[in-house]
Amino acid sequence: MSRWGLALLVVSSLVVLSLSWRATVESQEDNRPRFDPAEMRQRMLDRMKDSLGASDEEWKVLSSKVEKVMSSRDATRGGMFFGGFGGRGPGGPGGPGRGGRDRAKDASDNPVVKASDELRTALDDKKTSAEDIGKKLTAFRQARDRAKEDLTKAQKELRELLTQRQEASLVLAGMLD
Repeated sequence: MSRWGLALLVVSSLVVLSLSWRATVESQEDNRPRFDPAEMRQRMLDRMKDSLGASDEEWKVLSSKVEKVMSSRDATRGGMFFGGFGGRGPGGPGGPGRGGRDRAKDASDNPVVKASDELRTALDDKKTSAEDIGKKLTAFRQARDRAKEDLTKAQKELRELLTQRQEASLVLAGMLD
């Protein structure tokens, strides 16, 4: 076989291997599990039921209170847990963030996320006046404080239904103060 024939054989083999490798990688990416927040939340609730030692009857009463505490706790974070500083994950504001969260959806139902996004937008614009930044900062703090009040109320309502052992378990889990 001539040098050119050998070179052509090597190059064509490399091309075939490269295409094969790319197809394998793409098929693996398509088959990898996607993050599902609802599924994750349900697994957390199932684990919490087990850790509390709650019967099915008890859990019927406790689960709604536990979910309210979880939602209130998430609201106080203003989306920062999933999206990093200021709630911004890959995709930027209003786009999909880490964990598949959609900031536009969060902003529509979470006043802390909305106030956080407005403050971030004001900070990103170098022409925003100090007065406007101050107003956005005040609005953010007020939204966060209201969310904290809602969390305190939800925790109190849950605590009233718990045994001492269950309360201690939820304190250690970070659900109660």
